Amino acid sequence: MTVGDRIKRARENACIGQTELAEKILVSKQTLYKYENNIITNIPSDKIEDIAKVLNISPATLMGWEEDTQEKLPPDIRSAARDMMDLSNDDKQLAIQMINSLAKKGREANKT
Repeated sequence: MTVGDRIKRARENACIGQTELAEKILVSKQTLYKYENNIITNIPSDKIEDIAKVLNISPATLMGWEEDTQEKLPPDIRSAARDMMDLSNDDKQLAIQMINSLAKKGREANKT
């Protein structure tokens, strides 16, 4: 699988269109198309970093240097994680506390 293939797959998993991703990383839609279709294969490292940040994955995953752990997560969990990125720091901490509390409750229920 090429870098372009991984970009396209990650973008689709994130439910983000080409136009939206292109705007967020400050390239044209045509340039992003060329990245995804391996017409441009020498993608600048700053653009790899920008793409990874927007898609909430590591640059190493995009490059194929490490496994994409998000692929193992159900779509609703991936979606919730993406939504958390838009929260304020205080709200992120509150969400994490709520998740931890629910997880603890679940572990305790499973013990009985």
